[in-house]
Amino acid sequence: MNESIAYTSEKTTHTINKLLHQVLKGKVEGNEMGVCPICNGFQNVEKTCGVCGALLEDAGRVMDYYDDYSPYMPIDQMKLEDGYANDYHHEQCPHLLKCTHCGTVEVVFIQE
Repeated sequence: MNESIAYTSEKTTHTINKLLHQVLKGKVEGNEMGVCPICNGFQNVEKTCGVCGALLEDAGRVMDYYDDYSPYMPIDQMKLEDGYANDYHHEQCPHLLKCTHCGTVEVVFIQE
């Protein structure tokens, strides 16, 4: 392989990795959007049902259930319209947790 191509490839890989790290931390210039660790699969929600004690299952973002197009809308825009006063300003992602045993539904706010 040509040395200049190998150097360019290494530099490009380094730049892409650095940018990806910044995106995951929500620190790309001009991008103040937080990154939900649950939505992106970095963490799992582990909470028990207050009624029966069974493990609650994450059913996704609350706003994804508003209408057919909600899952395709910009997340921060949906936070401004979701009825929760401070989720946008506090960089929280509202998730719906559901008990598969008794059917209890709960909303939790995940810090981005």
